Amino acid sequence: MKKTKISTFYVCDVCGHEHLQWQGKCDSCSEWGTLKRLNHSLKASTTTIGASDIDLVSKKLSEITYGSEEKIVTSISELDRVLGGGIVRGSLILIGGEPGVGKSTLLLQMGFELTSNKKSVLYVSGEESESQIKSRANRIPHTNDDMVITTINEVKSIASVATKLKPDVLIIDSIQSLVNDDYPSSPGSVVQLRESALVLQTVAKRNNIAIFLVGHITKQGTIAGPKVLEHIVDTVLTFDSKSDQAYRLLRADKNRFGDTSEVGVFAMHANGFESVSDPSSYFLSERNVAPGSCLTVVLEGRRPIILEVQALANKSVFGYPKRTASGFDPNRLQLMLAIIERHLNIDVSSVDVYVNIVGGLKVREPSVDLAVCAAVISSIKGQALPDKLCLFGEVGLTGEVRKVFGFDQRIKAVERLGYQTVSFSASLSDMLKKVFK
Repeated sequence: MKKTKISTFYVCDVCGHEHLQWQGKCDSCSEWGTLKRLNHSLKASTTTIGASDIDLVSKKLSEITYGSEEKIVTSISELDRVLGGGIVRGSLILIGGEPGVGKSTLLLQMGFELTSNKKSVLYVSGEESESQIKSRANRIPHTNDDMVITTINEVKSIASVATKLKPDVLIIDSIQSLVNDDYPSSPGSVVQLRESALVLQTVAKRNNIAIFLVGHITKQGTIAGPKVLEHIVDTVLTFDSKSDQAYRLLRADKNRFGDTSEVGVFAMHANGFESVSDPSSYFLSERNVAPGSCLTVVLEGRRPIILEVQALANKSVFGYPKRTASGFDPNRLQLMLAIIERHLNIDVSSVDVYVNIVGGLKVREPSVDLAVCAAVISSIKGQALPDKLCLFGEVGLTGEVRKVFGFDQRIKAVERLGYQTVSFSASLSDMLKKVFK
């Protein structure tokens, strides 16, 4: 015999923490006035699993058959790379990014590629009308219009449609626009995000449907609904860019079915995205060899990319010289300048120094230290470095140069792409003597 009882609890609309009674301040995030009352029906069942039914709900690992179905290939090479070779059926994939970065465009383009390959796609938009989706779709080259579009935003209705149509791929744009009528909370709240995602997770697993969820980024740079969605989904992708750059980087922050070290590079055009299979050529396409320019190699995931580091040293007109860095840590630039002055006896106290990573890529690894030092000295001396010279290495405070992670991999990449480096030395002065002969 089953009994139904109503459980009343209060959930913080900011962090999702549950409270047994109302109070003005959330115990978890310390926000005021954010607790919302929820009445949830709980069904208490006295039914237990008998000894004879244990074999039905539990199995030995050796008895479980594994269906190794092929992954769904999207035909977008950079997306397939980040996903680990394609889309795993029955998986829940979250793709986040700032507004306007191109999340919807990429997924719409993916949908057209899939339908061209005889795969069925259901596109759910809670933010745009059908005519708006059609207008955006007309800007993307495609060969058919077989993708199914719906603009409903009630998650149970979406689940019913998906269960009936059973598409290969379901796209939700966006998860923040969905509502679950069982929970009286506004769309985009932590409660709605969690409950909607759980419903869609059930749909994905039971019907073997791969589901893409579009998630918006908050002011803090995280996907809205702090870590709630990341725990539920199988894969978390982040679409990153600078607003003034035409390229986009797609990273996998979590992937249960692939490697999280892969990075996809896309070029943004008026008619959609183009996969950039050779990022080095893309970033160096307009390079001009001049004093203050130096090439370096960084690892984005497992992919080595050759970049140009530019430095400009100009006589300071103020008492305190200016140091500015774009794409490179300004504090680390201060360290590099102090090392140059102390260990190389080059005066940098009377010049303003500007450093830029060409292409707008933000470099977080210390492998560019040597290239930054060489570029700064090149600008001060007015001496251009060799066209094909590529330098990388971490520079320490005592003037030593250290090998970085993936050293041999970077060397092979440099040689394969037709560039060259100098023989490694543990001393910064020795390294730069080989460069500035």
